Amino acid sequence: MNRRLFVAADPLVDTKTGVAYGSEYLLRRLVEHAGADVEIDLGYFDFRGTRGTPPADLGHARPQHRVPSAAYLKALPYGLAPPIEVLWRRRYDATLSTNYYLMPAAARRTHEAVIIHDLGYLLHPEYLRPGRGGVAGRVLPSGPDFLRRVVPRAARRADTIVTWTATVRSEMAEHLGIEPELVVVAPIFPDHHFEPDTDAVPPERFGLNKPFVLCQATIEPRKNHGLLVEAFARLPDHVRRDHSLALAGGVG
Repeated sequence: MNRRLFVAADPLVDTKTGVAYGSEYLLRRLVEHAGADVEIDLGYFDFRGTRGTPPADLGHARPQHRVPSAAYLKALPYGLAPPIEVLWRRRYDATLSTNYYLMPAAARRTHEAVIIHDLGYLLHPEYLRPGRGGVAGRVLPSGPDFLRRVVPRAARRADTIVTWTATVRSEMAEHLGIEPELVVVAPIFPDHHFEPDTDAVPPERFGLNKPFVLCQATIEPRKNHGLLVEAFARLPDHVRRDHSLALAGGVG
Protein backbone atom coordinates (compact mmCIF):
# COMPACT_ATOMS: atom_id res chain seq x y z
CA MET A 1 0.00 0.00 0.00
CA ASN A 2 1.41 3.38 -1.02
CA ARG A 3 2.13 6.04 1.56
CA ARG A 4 1.06 9.59 0.78
CA LEU A 5 3.03 12.75 1.55
CA PHE A 6 1.39 16.16 1.20
CA VAL A 7 3.76 19.07 0.52
CA ALA A 8 2.55 22.68 0.75
CA ALA A 9 3.91 23.87 -2.60
CA ASP A 10 2.69 27.47 -2.79
CA PRO A 11 6.24 28.92 -2.61
CA LEU A 12 7.23 26.78 -5.62
CA VAL A 13 4.70 28.25 -8.05
CA ASP A 14 5.43 31.96 -7.67
CA THR A 15 8.56 34.07 -8.09
CA LYS A 16 11.15 32.14 -6.13
CA THR A 17 12.69 33.51 -2.95
CA GLY A 18 14.91 31.89 -0.34
CA VAL A 19 11.88 30.09 1.09
CA ALA A 20 11.23 28.43 -2.27
CA TYR A 21 14.85 27.49 -2.94
CA GLY A 22 15.32 26.01 0.52
CA SER A 23 12.04 24.11 0.36
CA GLU A 24 12.82 22.75 -3.10
CA TYR A 25 16.26 21.62 -1.96
CA LEU A 26 14.79 19.68 0.96
CA LEU A 27 12.05 18.22 -1.20
CA ARG A 28 14.59 16.98 -3.74
CA ARG A 29 16.44 15.18 -0.97
CA LEU A 30 13.16 13.59 0.12
CA VAL A 31 12.44 12.46 -3.44
CA GLU A 32 15.89 10.92 -3.72
CA HIS A 33 15.44 8.87 -0.54
CA ALA A 34 11.75 8.04 -0.80
CA GLY A 35 10.86 4.55 -1.87
CA ALA A 36 8.67 3.63 -4.80
CA ASP A 37 5.74 3.25 -2.42
CA VAL A 38 5.75 6.96 -1.47
CA GLU A 39 3.36 9.18 -3.41
CA ILE A 40 4.09 12.91 -3.13
CA ASP A 41 1.33 15.45 -3.72
CA LEU A 42 2.32 19.10 -4.25
CA GLY A 43 -0.69 21.02 -3.00
CA TYR A 44 -1.17 24.72 -3.68
CA PHE A 45 -3.96 27.28 -3.95
CA ASP A 46 -4.95 28.35 -7.47
CA PHE A 47 -8.45 29.71 -7.02
CA ARG A 48 -8.51 31.64 -10.30
CA GLY A 49 -6.37 29.19 -12.28
CA THR A 50 -3.68 31.78 -13.05
CA ARG A 51 -0.66 30.45 -11.14
CA GLY A 52 2.16 28.29 -12.45
CA THR A 53 2.90 24.70 -11.53
CA PRO A 54 5.61 23.21 -9.30
CA PRO A 55 8.47 21.20 -10.84
CA ALA A 56 7.04 18.00 -12.28
CA ASP A 57 9.93 15.86 -11.04
CA LEU A 58 9.12 16.63 -7.40
CA GLY A 59 5.64 15.13 -7.25
CA HIS A 60 2.07 15.36 -8.48
CA ALA A 61 0.69 18.89 -8.86
CA ARG A 62 -2.56 19.19 -6.86
CA PRO A 63 -3.99 22.72 -7.27
CA GLN A 64 -6.80 23.80 -4.97
CA HIS A 65 -9.44 25.55 -7.07
CA ARG A 66 -12.33 25.78 -4.60
CA VAL A 67 -10.90 27.95 -1.82
CA PRO A 68 -8.83 31.16 -2.23
CA SER A 69 -5.55 31.25 -0.33
CA ALA A 70 -6.46 34.65 1.16
CA ALA A 71 -9.45 33.16 3.00
CA TYR A 72 -7.38 30.22 4.22
CA LEU A 73 -4.58 32.42 5.56
CA LYS A 74 -7.05 34.73 7.26
CA ALA A 75 -8.51 31.79 9.20
CA LEU A 76 -5.21 30.06 9.93
CA PRO A 77 -3.95 32.15 12.90
CA TYR A 78 -7.18 31.51 14.78
CA GLY A 79 -7.23 27.74 14.29
CA LEU A 80 -10.22 27.98 11.93
CA ALA A 81 -8.59 26.88 8.68
CA PRO A 82 -9.99 23.62 7.30
CA PRO A 83 -7.63 20.61 7.34
CA ILE A 84 -5.93 19.45 4.18
CA GLU A 85 -8.12 16.32 3.98
CA VAL A 86 -11.13 18.59 3.48
CA LEU A 87 -9.47 20.90 0.98
CA TRP A 88 -7.75 18.24 -1.13
CA ARG A 89 -10.23 15.42 -0.45
CA ARG A 90 -7.49 12.90 0.27
CA ARG A 91 -5.90 11.37 3.36
CA TYR A 92 -2.17 11.60 3.94
CA ASP A 93 0.34 9.76 6.09
CA ALA A 94 2.55 12.84 6.47
CA THR A 95 2.55 16.54 5.59
CA LEU A 96 5.36 19.01 4.99
CA SER A 97 4.45 22.69 5.40
CA THR A 98 7.18 24.75 3.73
CA ASN A 99 6.42 28.35 4.64
CA TYR A 100 6.55 28.90 8.44
CA TYR A 101 2.88 28.07 9.07
CA LEU A 102 1.48 24.58 9.54
CA MET A 103 -1.31 23.45 7.23
CA PRO A 104 -3.28 21.30 9.68
CA ALA A 105 -4.30 17.71 9.14
CA ALA A 106 -7.34 16.23 10.82
CA ALA A 107 -6.16 12.63 11.21
CA ARG A 108 -4.18 12.07 14.40
CA ARG A 109 -2.01 9.46 12.72
CA THR A 110 -0.71 12.02 10.20
CA HIS A 111 2.89 13.09 10.88
CA GLU A 112 3.08 16.87 10.50
CA ALA A 113 6.34 18.67 9.70
CA VAL A 114 6.96 22.38 9.19
CA ILE A 115 9.93 24.39 7.93
CA ILE A 116 10.64 27.49 10.03
CA HIS A 117 13.28 29.22 7.96
CA ASP A 118 14.33 31.89 10.47
CA LEU A 119 13.03 34.19 13.19
CA GLY A 120 13.61 37.43 11.34
CA TYR A 121 10.05 38.52 12.08
CA LEU A 122 11.01 38.62 15.79
CA LEU A 123 14.65 39.66 15.69
CA HIS A 124 14.56 42.17 12.82
CA PRO A 125 10.91 43.02 12.09
CA GLU A 126 11.96 46.39 10.66
CA TYR A 127 13.23 44.56 7.56
CA LEU A 128 9.95 42.79 6.87
CA ARG A 129 7.02 44.43 5.16
CA PRO A 130 4.40 45.27 7.78
CA GLY A 131 1.58 44.29 5.42
CA ARG A 132 -0.19 45.54 2.35
CA GLY A 133 -2.29 48.66 2.42
CA GLY A 134 -5.75 49.18 1.01
CA VAL A 135 -8.00 46.33 -0.02
CA ALA A 136 -5.12 43.85 -0.46
CA GLY A 137 -3.98 44.41 3.12
CA ARG A 138 -7.42 43.51 4.42
CA VAL A 139 -7.62 40.37 2.29
CA LEU A 140 -4.13 38.86 2.29
CA PRO A 141 -2.29 38.74 5.65
CA SER A 142 1.46 39.26 5.62
CA GLY A 143 4.33 40.66 7.60
CA PRO A 144 5.58 40.22 11.18
CA ASP A 145 2.14 40.31 12.82
CA PHE A 146 0.94 37.34 10.78
CA LEU A 147 4.11 35.35 11.54
CA ARG A 148 3.90 36.12 15.26
CA ARG A 149 0.57 34.33 15.27
CA VAL A 150 1.25 31.35 13.03
CA VAL A 151 4.85 30.38 13.87
CA PRO A 152 4.30 29.62 17.60
CA ARG A 153 1.13 27.70 16.70
CA ALA A 154 3.07 25.67 14.13
CA ALA A 155 5.88 24.99 16.59
CA ARG A 156 3.44 23.71 19.23
CA ARG A 157 1.57 21.39 16.91
CA ALA A 158 4.22 20.04 14.54
CA ASP A 159 5.71 16.60 15.09
CA THR A 160 8.89 17.70 13.32
CA ILE A 161 10.36 21.21 12.95
CA VAL A 162 12.97 21.75 10.25
CA THR A 163 15.36 24.68 9.93
CA TRP A 164 18.64 25.30 8.11
CA THR A 165 21.16 26.27 10.78
CA ALA A 166 22.02 25.52 14.38
CA THR A 167 21.83 29.27 15.04
CA VAL A 168 18.12 29.39 14.19
CA ARG A 169 17.56 26.30 16.32
CA SER A 170 19.16 28.11 19.28
CA GLU A 171 17.02 31.19 18.59
CA MET A 172 13.90 29.02 18.65
CA ALA A 173 14.88 27.70 22.06
CA GLU A 174 15.49 31.23 23.37
CA HIS A 175 12.52 33.06 21.89
CA LEU A 176 9.88 30.35 21.38
CA GLY A 177 10.79 27.93 24.17
CA ILE A 178 11.24 25.03 21.73
CA GLU A 179 13.47 22.24 22.99
CA PRO A 180 16.50 22.00 20.63
CA GLU A 181 16.16 18.23 20.30
CA LEU A 182 12.76 18.75 18.66
CA VAL A 183 14.30 20.71 15.77
CA VAL A 184 15.99 19.04 12.81
CA VAL A 185 18.83 21.09 11.31
CA ALA A 186 19.09 20.37 7.57
CA PRO A 187 22.02 22.36 6.10
CA ILE A 188 21.88 23.20 2.42
CA PHE A 189 24.89 21.88 0.50
CA PRO A 190 25.79 22.59 -3.15
CA ASP A 191 24.64 20.02 -5.69
CA HIS A 192 24.37 19.84 -9.47
CA HIS A 193 21.70 22.56 -9.43
CA PHE A 194 24.45 25.04 -8.47
CA GLU A 195 26.52 24.52 -11.61
CA PRO A 196 27.64 27.66 -13.51
CA ASP A 197 25.23 29.04 -16.07
CA THR A 198 27.08 29.47 -19.36
CA ASP A 199 24.45 31.95 -20.57
CA ALA A 200 24.76 34.21 -17.54
CA VAL A 201 26.22 37.72 -17.62
CA PRO A 202 30.03 37.39 -17.37
CA PRO A 203 31.48 38.35 -13.96
CA GLU A 204 33.88 40.76 -15.66
CA ARG A 205 30.93 43.06 -16.32
CA PHE A 206 30.80 43.68 -12.56
CA GLY A 207 34.54 44.18 -12.18
CA LEU A 208 35.16 40.60 -11.02
CA ASN A 209 38.35 39.75 -12.88
CA LYS A 210 39.65 37.03 -10.54
CA PRO A 211 38.17 34.07 -8.64
CA PHE A 212 35.52 35.19 -6.20
CA VAL A 213 33.25 34.05 -3.38
CA LEU A 214 29.62 35.02 -4.01
CA CYS A 215 27.03 35.70 -1.33
CA GLN A 216 23.57 36.20 -2.81
CA ALA A 217 21.04 37.48 -0.27
CA THR A 218 19.05 40.56 0.64
CA ILE A 219 21.21 43.08 2.49
CA GLU A 220 19.94 43.04 6.07
CA PRO A 221 21.23 42.05 9.55
CA ARG A 222 19.69 38.57 9.69
CA LYS A 223 21.84 37.51 6.71
CA ASN A 224 24.96 38.27 8.79
CA HIS A 225 27.01 39.90 6.04
CA GLY A 226 29.13 41.55 8.71
CA LEU A 227 30.51 38.22 9.88
CA LEU A 228 31.25 37.20 6.30
CA VAL A 229 33.17 40.42 5.61
CA GLU A 230 35.08 40.03 8.87
CA ALA A 231 35.99 36.43 8.05
CA PHE A 232 37.22 37.43 4.58
CA ALA A 233 39.32 40.23 6.09
CA ARG A 234 41.06 37.69 8.36
CA LEU A 235 42.23 35.51 5.46
CA PRO A 236 45.94 35.63 4.58
CA ASP A 237 47.01 38.53 2.40
CA HIS A 238 47.80 36.38 -0.62
CA VAL A 239 44.31 34.79 -0.52
CA ARG A 240 42.56 38.16 -0.44
CA ARG A 241 44.87 39.50 -3.12
CA ASP A 242 43.99 36.66 -5.51
CA HIS A 243 40.26 36.45 -4.70
CA SER A 244 37.29 38.78 -4.35
CA LEU A 245 34.25 38.71 -2.08
CA ALA A 246 31.08 39.64 -3.98
CA LEU A 247 27.79 40.52 -2.27
CA ALA A 248 24.70 40.46 -4.48
CA GLY A 249 21.18 41.37 -3.41
CA GLY A 250 18.74 44.18 -2.85
CA VAL A 251 18.08 45.97 0.41
CA GLY A 252 15.99 43.74 2.68
